[in-house]
Parts: sequence; C-alpha cells; structure tokens
Amino acid sequence: MWLRLLQNPAAWRAIGVVCDQVETIETHRAWVFLAADRVLKFKKPCREACPEGSSLAQCEWACREELRLNQRLAPGVYLGLVCLLRDAEGLRLAHAPVPMTDAQTLDWAILMRRLPATAMLDQRITNGPAVSSQEIDELAAVLARFWASAPRAKIDADGFLKA
Repeated sequence: MWLRLLQNPAAWRAIGVVCDQVETIETHRAWVFLAADRVLKFKKPCREACPEGSSLAQCEWACREELRLNQRLAPGVYLGLVCLLRDAEGLRLAHAPVPMTDAQTLDWAILMRRLPATAMLDQRITNGPAVSSQEIDELAAVLARFWASAPRAKIDADGFLKA
C-alpha cells in the first residue's frame, strides 16, 4: 500500500515537491523514488545482517548515519530525513522531525537532491562525454583529503572479524 502512495505525485506535496510523475527503482537494498528534482530512498530491512529484521529505531539510525556520512562528500545532495506516517486520514509523508501528533511513524527515508542521470559516472563512461583526466584528478584529490582527515578506528584483526 505504501508503494502506491509514494508513486502518487499528490503524496509528494506534503514534503513540498510538485511533480507530474514518480519513477521507482528497486535495488537489492532499497526502494528509490525519483520525483521532479528530489529523490526518496527507503532502505529495505537488512535480513543478512539481522535475521530478525530491522526495527524502526534501527532504520532511523541507519538513515541518520547515511545522511551524516554522505553529507561530507556530497554537500547539498543529502537534504534530510522524511517519515512515512499513518494517522486518522491514512498514510502520508512528512519532514523529520515530525511535530507531536497522533500519527504513527512507519518508516524513515533519506531525502536527496536529484542529480542529472547524464552526469553519473557510469553514464559518462558508457555514453559520453568522456571523463577527463582533470575530473579524475579533482575527484582523487577530494577523496584523498577526505580519507586523510578521517578518524582512524583502533581495531585489531580479531575485533574486525567479530564486528
């Protein structure tokens, strides 16, 4: 039922998105909805890591962590969190944090700015324009600065295997 809601352009108005259509992409880890200049990513429960499934609190934590981590490398792309709610009127979307209401939070999603498909690396490699050596050097420099300043985890091999 929530899948149909997210495919309905009218549902997106609740989070300020006006669109005529919604594109849906299913991956092995997420449902991704593309509408106008926005994207919503709903994570699927992690059955491999957690055989009992993921709780709502775990889902919220995972979305908040993805948002926090990815904002560092893609500022302006990761915009915030959205909740899928159920209240007396039915299912709806809302920006997080949700004001105190009688609504029940059913799921969490990451709200992103939609990037042009033609600018994606896989599309540029396949269809052009070719990725220039300058662009590769700029990306490498960004990643090198990022990893040079990243905190190091103190963990030995046994601890890593148990984590």
